[in-house]
Amino acid sequence: MRFRLLALTCLTFFPLAALAQNPPPPPPGGEDGPRRMGRGRDGGMMFGGPGRMLGRLPQQLQLDDEQKTRFEELLAAHRERMRAFGEQMREARQAADEGSPDTAEQLRNQLRDSDVPNQSVQQLFDDLEPLLREEQLEKLDSIREDNDRRGDQMQKMMRMREELPEQLQLTPEQEQQFDNMLRERRESMRERMSGMRPLMEEMRAAREAGDEARVAELEKQMEAGQPDMTSMQNEFFEQLAAILNADQQKLLAEYRAEFTGEAAGKSGSTADLKTILRAARRARLTSEQKDELRDIEKESLAAQKKLNRRDKEAQAALASQVREKIERLLEPQQKERFEQVLERSQRGARSR
Repeated sequence: MRFRLLALTCLTFFPLAALAQNPPPPPPGGEDGPRRMGRGRDGGMMFGGPGRMLGRLPQQLQLDDEQKTRFEELLAAHRERMRAFGEQMREARQAADEGSPDTAEQLRNQLRDSDVPNQSVQQLFDDLEPLLREEQLEKLDSIREDNDRRGDQMQKMMRMREELPEQLQLTPEQEQQFDNMLRERRESMRERMSGMRPLMEEMRAAREAGDEARVAELEKQMEAGQPDMTSMQNEFFEQLAAILNADQQKLLAEYRAEFTGEAAGKSGSTADLKTILRAARRARLTSEQKDELRDIEKESLAAQKKLNRRDKEAQAALASQVREKIERLLEPQQKERFEQVLERSQRGARSR
């Protein structure tokens, strides 16, 4: 399960629009993607994510020529980090295929704990911020918040597909039906991908030619081709409920309420750990503060892994402790900005 989730996380950083700019190395298992990934394999086939967002940044931020040159350097460094990450994933898969489970498990744990895809994007943002004017920084914050919401939604979908069989106590026959549902979704997404490839190729050519007007037009077409995640979730839950008995349907209703944020506590005022850390990154930190924040983040995420995800009180207590540490780190003006970003993020979460 761990490797399936890791592979899915990697795939979400190589969406279709990103391929139109600079195709990444093939994922473990060849051009068709990781082998034996199991449930949720189609999770990486979505249109959107950091790859697409990074490709649009120069236009969205209205970078000048000097900024564009520096941005391309930062983007090249990000791509190199992701190539290295892909190579490590291949090594883990090769070790498993060659009958070295201990080595494979060690590599998988290292990759999971490193969180390279997310950390690489965050490093690019950190390096980009000093190059931007104030109005560009404000726009970048908005872009990052929107991307964070998309990423959270994708991660929830991946986690759901791994957790549900155990949570619902599916029978072997039901598990087979569950897998068939996911397989159908994967095939549907493959068809979408095939239909979008001409746009991808044209977008790549337009970028290389510097035709920004055509790139913008193609971006709109790519945007129109994105699936509605909420509709997909609702359709999947309804399809799943049809194969369950009455007791399992009750369990699904409880899971669905928590998954969609309709359970008690949705409107609570306590921000979760991830939201707090993200808000801190947007507080216009100095280099020294960024280093301290990375240490806080590493320590807090390690502590969170030891907690039961459903233990809301323990999760809230950890988040509160981390928030206090961050507030002690910030100057008054930074703290004010931190609180503003945090409140904006919570309003966005409550509205979804």
